[in-house]
Amino acid sequence: MKKKIMLISIAFIFAVVIGAIVIYNNIFPLAEPIKLPTASEVYAIEIKKENISEQYTSDKEIAEILGCLSKAKATRIITAHERPVVREYYTVNFYSKEEWQYTSFVYKENFKWYIEQPYYGVYEIEKELADFLPYIENLVEDTKANLFDLIPMVRIQGKLYLDTGKESDLNPRCGVMDGKITSTVEPFEKPTQENQSNFGSGFEYQFVSDNSIDIYMNEKWIRFENRD
Repeated sequence: MKKKIMLISIAFIFAVVIGAIVIYNNIFPLAEPIKLPTASEVYAIEIKKENISEQYTSDKEIAEILGCLSKAKATRIITAHERPVVREYYTVNFYSKEEWQYTSFVYKENFKWYIEQPYYGVYEIEKELADFLPYIENLVEDTKANLFDLIPMVRIQGKLYLDTGKESDLNPRCGVMDGKITSTVEPFEKPTQENQSNFGSGFEYQFVSDNSIDIYMNEKWIRFENRD
């Protein structure tokens, strides 16, 4: 009797596990195999981030990029948008000899790299990552060089104030400060958080008008203005 009960219990557990797997596969289906053009169909591949781009036209580069991406592993991540929902991503455009353009997106999330094909599937780039990253790194360096000329700016109460390069003409001045810059980003980045700048933290400021503030820096009051 005990043996019979044990067999029934095992069969029940097995059925539950199989059922759970079936339900999971139906709710979170594995993406179809990645769909990319062949190297012979493509005359150029463009990798782009914002307004910076690199284009690869040699047969070797095209074959290597396609080889890296074509081996990406299908995931169960759902894609339901025309573009990735992550903050930073790279656009990869494949230009065909037949005058059509094929677009995918590459991005990093939770220490993993993915290629996303909108409404079709998301794929993880694993073993081929080392071969593909140099193409991304070239663009990163170009992006940093392009953004490095950003002037000093700070975000306060949702507004972005830019350095005018001039000292404040406000005199006399109230001794009470209105706030302090509490965090900073890289000089080539735009501040996105409250009381954040791209030139350092710890500086105090005073409001001058709706569109201007004075920041105390290096024993001087510097005028910043919102130009939106």
